[in-house]
Amino acid sequence: MAFHDAPAGNDDPLTVNADLAASYSSFVHYLFFLMIALCVSLQYLKRKSQASQTTSTDANFDLFQRHYIAVYLCAVMSDWLKGPYIYVLYQHAGTA
Repeated sequence: MAFHDAPAGNDDPLTVNADLAASYSSFVHYLFFLMIALCVSLQYLKRKSQASQTTSTDANFDLFQRHYIAVYLCAVMSDWLKGPYIYVLYQHAGTA
């Protein structure tokens, strides 16, 4: 049976399309979680191999990194919070 063929005994195209969409959706979810597991595993192996190599870092640079990530995350979160209102703004202007 080809991917686009309906299963035997089921002539309703809406049911067939819904079944295909559901199976595709579950496939995408499984693939997504597989990729997450792969990335986490690779990151763990990378950190484990680098743990044996001791590197000395500058304390001022570590402080700079912590301050930078704090400010960056605040900027990203503020952009994320205004996201739902952008569509309303475009709709009001007539461009949506």
